[in-house]
Amino acid sequence: MVVAVSPVSSIYFFFLIHSFQFPDINECEKNPCSSNGRCLNTQGSYFCVCNRGYQKENNKCVDTNECLWKPSPCPSNASCHNSPGSYNCDCQSGYKVDETTKKCVDIDECQNKGICSQRCTNTPGSYVCSCADGYQIFMNRYCVDIDECRCQNGGCPFPLKCINTPGSNYCDCPYGFTSKDDKCYLMPNVKLNYTIPGNKTVIPKVKLPVLKPSGSG
Repeated sequence: MVVAVSPVSSIYFFFLIHSFQFPDINECEKNPCSSNGRCLNTQGSYFCVCNRGYQKENNKCVDTNECLWKPSPCPSNASCHNSPGSYNCDCQSGYKVDETTKKCVDIDECQNKGICSQRCTNTPGSYVCSCADGYQIFMNRYCVDIDECRCQNGGCPFPLKCINTPGSNYCDCPYGFTSKDDKCYLMPNVKLNYTIPGNKTVIPKVKLPVLKPSGSG
């Protein structure tokens, strides 16, 4: 008596015998996915299910650098810092976290008293110090007086002398003259060591333009 065997039964029988001769190796016993994922054994192989923050490369779980994503996972004005399995967002210099919106908002540094010696202008993420006319900025913060008399006698014509004041200067009578009613009068019995044009004994004082503070109307 001849018994017919179907092709499907033959294939099943082949794999059944093969499985007994060559038992499957459980690769997961060697933890190929490391602690960053979960290993699932399959017939003749395995695959890794990676933890959150990790991705599969060459059947291994490696850290995902979220900071390379486009668009960035961090809000505007924040810097992204990758960490194993995660990332952190830190507000950039000049910004702080708004506890309500959780966004990075500008810090008004000008609210800090004394941050500038004269005037402070807030800018996005920073600030700028500036000075009134007659002063110059020093170390981006301090305002120091400009000695106008060091340049062309401060605008005072000869023989008037220049007197420097904080933020300004004025013209005064030279040696040998006395001041009265906006004029300089030569004092008697005074020998001058310089020559007055026209040998004048009365010299009109010069009023310099009044400096107008920057930013005023």
